Amino acid sequence: MRAYNKTGPVSVHAIAGVAARMDEASTAVFLTAAFGVNDLLAEMLEQEEPYYRYVLLESEDKDTERLNAPRFNEVAGANILPHNEFEHWLAEQLSGLNTRVKYVHTKYILIDSLGDAPCLIGGGKLQRRIHAQER
Repeated sequence: MRAYNKTGPVSVHAIAGVAARMDEASTAVFLTAAFGVNDLLAEMLEQEEPYYRYVLLESEDKDTERLNAPRFNEVAGANILPHNEFEHWLAEQLSGLNTRVKYVHTKYILIDSLGDAPCLIGGGKLQRRIHAQER
């Protein structure tokens, strides 16, 4: 498995590299996006592909429906589950990490996790720096 961790400034070239690697996927893509999906990655996710792509957002936004449009995409905003049978074992609760992020703070992309060449790309500052460059 190849693993990448980008802690410095993220360039448009780095995001293009991530998009290119996503484009090479053949079995699945898993993506967490605490602060939204970068436009270039969103373009990749909008394309119809013959494999599943799962995106977990901090909360649903204006792009959720558009990103869910391709047949094998599943895009969801995080949330606490409504009352359920499992709560008698352990009730869900928020982490209290900070006031802006309630559910998803991780940023990673897992590509072809069960394929011949799985790839994990992660980084704590990845999404924040991407959005700062876009503004």
